[in-house]
Amino acid sequence: MPGERVIGVINGATMQSAFGGTKVFSLFFTATRVIAAKMIGRGTNALLGNLSIGGVPLGSVLISQKLNESKEKADTLKSADPEEILKQDKENFSISYPEIKQVWIGKPLIGAAYLIITANKKYRFFLQASGTLTRGVDKETYDSYVTMLKKIIPDKLKV
Repeated sequence: MPGERVIGVINGATMQSAFGGTKVFSLFFTATRVIAAKMIGRGTNALLGNLSIGGVPLGSVLISQKLNESKEKADTLKSADPEEILKQDKENFSISYPEIKQVWIGKPLIGAAYLIITANKKYRFFLQASGTLTRGVDKETYDSYVTMLKKIIPDKLKV
């Protein structure tokens, strides 16, 4: 869409894969749609979760590193054309705001979920603590997401 730009981002939104593993997305909001861009593919933690070096789970270290890299990638993509963000990965997708019936964001610190409900599908993401796959976000991050969403899609948001 000509002139379209990203006006807000939610990083570290994980989605359980149908075949196991976790995919990490960043959600890019424009004036007309939300774009879910895959940052990390599935299975990384599952493959390395039981290996450890000096008692430190290798999967946790790798996931933490990958999450930090995904945040850096998302920060770079914020200024990209939204169509280019969609083209970055075949699993990226967008949902136009008219398609969305409701957006629900759960409470922070207790496994905050982010749910987008359309007429045909529910998209369930779990918001992550920075740099980990621990579900839930701190109150400051949660409040910033709610404030952003109230500005972008106030009629669709339920907190």
